[in-house]
Amino acid sequence: MLRSSRSVGSRSLWLGAWLALAVLTAFVYPAAAHAADLRKADRVEIAADEVIDDTLIAFGDAVVIRGHVRGDALAFARTVTVKGTVDGNLITAADRIDLDGAVHGSVMIAGQNVTVGGLLGSQLYAAGRSLNLGNELEVAGDAILTGSAVDVAGAIGRDVYAMGERIEIDATMARDLVISGANLRVGGTTTVGRDLSAQVDGAEDLVLEGGASISGETYIELDALNANKRYDDLGFYLWKIAMIAAGLVFGLVAYMVVPDLFQAPRERKQWLRMIGIGLLGLFAIPVVSIITAATLVGIPLAAVTMGGYLLALYLGKIVVAAELGRRLLRFRAQRKRSELVWSLLLGLVLVMVLVELPYIGGVLGFIVAVLGLGTVSNYLFELRDRRAQRRSADETRVRTKLPEP
Repeated sequence: MLRSSRSVGSRSLWLGAWLALAVLTAFVYPAAAHAADLRKADRVEIAADEVIDDTLIAFGDAVVIRGHVRGDALAFARTVTVKGTVDGNLITAADRIDLDGAVHGSVMIAGQNVTVGGLLGSQLYAAGRSLNLGNELEVAGDAILTGSAVDVAGAIGRDVYAMGERIEIDATMARDLVISGANLRVGGTTTVGRDLSAQVDGAEDLVLEGGASISGETYIELDALNANKRYDDLGFYLWKIAMIAAGLVFGLVAYMVVPDLFQAPRERKQWLRMIGIGLLGLFAIPVVSIITAATLVGIPLAAVTMGGYLLALYLGKIVVAAELGRRLLRFRAQRKRSELVWSLLLGLVLVMVLVELPYIGGVLGFIVAVLGLGTVSNYLFELRDRRAQRRSADETRVRTKLPEP
């Protein structure tokens, strides 16, 4: 089925996101190092019989993990090799990456030459100039991939999203296959559990071999690679890095001023209240401000209201990013500044990527705005209620101390 479309998935968006993660990590890791097992040397090696009971953060010319990491593993080096077991998430950036172990959490990797095998218990996010997923690879969740040359084999438990100049698919996936590039091949051994969607300039850019099994529909979007040139502009990524850095600084300052704002609700009714307040405020505040500004006297009030509204949206986005990062890193609470740094960094990068995704980016941005505004507004309402209760308690104490007339 052919569909002419101007919509496009970025071929380099994910690469820029992981590069931003690697660059910013170089600036913030000293503040967070004491919260984990930090290894820094020319060669960092976790032996096969070594067990690390905490999160591992490794920097060096070469990082080799053959042992067992019971927390998350973060490795940044010229070469990174993972042959052991990581119970948590794996985050790494290197010139050369060789993953052939077991990772029970999500895998987020970026490098020049990336080879992925082994058993992955959750999601795979990978970017590289050359990206190779081997025949022995098993991924329980989705595989989201980008690179100049992407070769995909193995078994994927959910969807595959691949973007690049050249993409070759010889894998089995339980759900959808979405590919975008200038030279696409879906091999005869490929099995797609649902639909195949391909984004190309022309129909000749996609080769669909006869033996490929597509259970659902096949969609080909023509002229789909020229719509968003901003993703090929270095300035776009530099601006995003600057925005992440600004959000990180603003978030740390906000945490020092109002740390309770970064504590997520524990009860379902609190979440429902927060979402309701966010939905109402997202639309009601601008409308009320416009009506107020219709009068000359109301213009200053409307300006102040809109300023507070925009500030609340920005602060709320940062709080949501921090909570997203905290949940992914499995921190119990935002009680340590070092944990907040890692949570914020990861969350801000993910939010930046999510809102740029084609088709669903706008919806995800709306969800972040609702949750963020609801979080800030709910905190302000609770703060008002606590102050009112304290005033009432103080007045009661004063009345009880007054003598009878």
